[in-house]
Amino acid sequence: MTATAVLAPDVLGWEELEAMFGPGVVAELTGPELYDSVILPPIDELVDALDEIARCERLIAKVQGNQLAAMAAFVHAETAGRRSGREFDGALASAYAEIALMLGVAPRTSDSRVGEALGLAERLPATLAALCAGELTLPKARVILEETQNLEIAQCARLEPELLALAAGRTPGSLRRMARARVEKIDAKAATKRAKAARKERRVEIWPEPDGMYALRAILPAEDAIAVFGVIDSLAHANQVPGEELGIDALRADAFVDLILNPGTAVRRAWAAAPRLWVRAPDRNAMRRTGFLGRLSA
Repeated sequence: MTATAVLAPDVLGWEELEAMFGPGVVAELTGPELYDSVILPPIDELVDALDEIARCERLIAKVQGNQLAAMAAFVHAETAGRRSGREFDGALASAYAEIALMLGVAPRTSDSRVGEALGLAERLPATLAALCAGELTLPKARVILEETQNLEIAQCARLEPELLALAAGRTPGSLRRMARARVEKIDAKAATKRAKAARKERRVEIWPEPDGMYALRAILPAEDAIAVFGVIDSLAHANQVPGEELGIDALRADAFVDLILNPGTAVRRAWAAAPRLWVRAPDRNAMRRTGFLGRLSA
């Protein structure tokens, strides 16, 4: 792992905040009394509310950037001098776990943030510096990191200044389109690499929702996702009953469950309701893979 010069204090006190963000930042945050709650003046007392919004956005970016820099510095310090293999992997896992404990979030959430921190510190140091300076927002920094992930570090170094210049005054979406076009000029196979890497990340996830519900999400290649949704949507429409209170979203959910848990019943019910049930799918190959070619058969 490449060393980095990013350093961060163990505890950010008022003095450290002043040193990092400049004189007066504590007073701006807290008012005349250092330990008072953060209370902004009423909007009608602000010289310019829009300027205040922009100032807060820069301050948020600074704090986020410095937190990411501190994460990267901590991981580098914990893994410095470790031999590659089990010793290094153990130190790395320990560093990730300590950060998750400090943040008080789930390991998966923390690991994602630490990954961003290391990616910026090791591959895009100027982007991290711009974030720490409040010149770039975190969503834009993420765009640059994501769109350059398949480039060599030397290629990142050549492209990074241009992307930072493009970021000013643009939305993350606009920046992503422009970054992707420039990455593909440097590496014509970049899009193919991204697609190949994305396919390896396909997965199904589940998490609890309020009121006795759970959410289930599948991340799939585009053609498979569209074909699967086409089958679910077609079954849902076939199961519609005039005057029924259930909306199409609930019917899609029921169709999804039936296809997984009661596939025979789902197919027979759909066939009885709509003998000519056409599946919305992107192409014939996608429909053939699902077994629903043209019309649904029992």
